[in-house]
Amino acid sequence: MGHPIEFDARGVVLELGDFTLDWPALAARAGLNLIGLHKPESEMPSLAGSPRGIDLLERCAGNGISVETEIHAISHLMPRDLFAAHPEWFRLDQWTRRREPDFNLCPSSKEALKRVADAAADWAAHVPSTTGRFYFWPDDNRSWCHCDSCARLGDSDQALIVANAIATAIRRVMSEARVAYLAYMGTLEPPCEIRPEKGVFLEFAPYRRCWKHPISSRDCAVNRRQTEVLESLLNVFGTGGAQILEYWLDVSLFSGYRRPAGKLPPNCDVLKDDLRFYHSLGIRRVTTFACWLDAEYAGKFGDADVMRYGQCFKELADGG
Repeated sequence: MGHPIEFDARGVVLELGDFTLDWPALAARAGLNLIGLHKPESEMPSLAGSPRGIDLLERCAGNGISVETEIHAISHLMPRDLFAAHPEWFRLDQWTRRREPDFNLCPSSKEALKRVADAAADWAAHVPSTTGRFYFWPDDNRSWCHCDSCARLGDSDQALIVANAIATAIRRVMSEARVAYLAYMGTLEPPCEIRPEKGVFLEFAPYRRCWKHPISSRDCAVNRRQTEVLESLLNVFGTGGAQILEYWLDVSLFSGYRRPAGKLPPNCDVLKDDLRFYHSLGIRRVTTFACWLDAEYAGKFGDADVMRYGQCFKELADGG
């Protein structure tokens, strides 16, 4: 028997459509303690006060499950129809050299930052979160600004400017709130110019990893790069509050984002090795996407994938 390996957060991130399955009860049976709500983003601000949201939060609370909201939020916090009045709030495209109302914003615009940060603070009072942790992500792997003021800043620096502004705004009304910097795709590399403000924590989502090998495998060049980046990110953000967002149960990903959904591949050995590695770095919060793991999936394949995920945490906590 080895030393116990325990995590403070053991969770899944789901789309609202996945709750055709009784996830609060299933998560509790599997020994999980956190559910993140992901899509659709447009429903999130009104969800907590709706009958559906109240029922979901009550069922999670009754099963000892914390709830968080994790969404690609920028285009919702700064609606695209503001472009006509304020084009300078929006990103300048590196190819066309024109302001574009498509993705993200211009982080060098103080007015744009204030608009997004104030909107996030307003949303934070309404979106479901029982932990005081908020995840207002950039638009999904989309371009950032290349105006003269932003040109020296990479995507990661620009994303961190926005996360810092959001954290500052939310903490004015919720002093203990924390806000995620999402290290994912274009923002996976550590920021070079900007440093995280108080209340900003790292969320690491290794979308381009290899799932055949443990992420710590030195014999897999893809994963070796992922771990090098993660260690560099931890040098910037530290481990305090750091969270992993994996894809072990992401049916949508492993189905190529096409329905009908296919069966998840077996990955218990990789999963346990990954958990050991993340724990060795000082990370104590781990989640995985489990999108499309809904009633239709469970009707075809059962809930064994979720139970195995929870069992891995239990075995490691027991020293196995």
